[in-house]
Amino acid sequence: LECKQRALDIRLKLFGEEHPSTADSYHSLGITQNAIGDFSSALQSTEHALHIRHILFGEEHSSTVDGHYSLGEIRHTEGDFTPPGQVFEHALTLWIVILDTTTTRIRLRSQTNRCVDYN
Repeated sequence: LECKQRALDIRLKLFGEEHPSTADSYHSLGITQNAIGDFSSALQSTEHALHIRHILFGEEHSSTVDGHYSLGEIRHTEGDFTPPGQVFEHALTLWIVILDTTTTRIRLRSQTNRCVDYN
């Protein structure tokens, strides 16, 4: 966790707040915070990463979609089972927009850890 925070501090100094590398550091910090059970910090870091990605890339970008998916994972991990389905569904909808669904098979892990296939 300390290394992730130091990496974020370095990227903030080098690149500033609105940079893809800074967003990646916030995202990585959120994943680590989630893994150690600090859900409120994990949500805050991941939401901040998502906010930066919205500014930089817009809604229909793979990095933004990953941020939406991570928010669902954190909420699911902390025991909030209603919103993750909506978040996962939103992420899937965005992936369908981004990818050519006639040639790409999309697999998205559902709340019950099953894979849902869309052709």
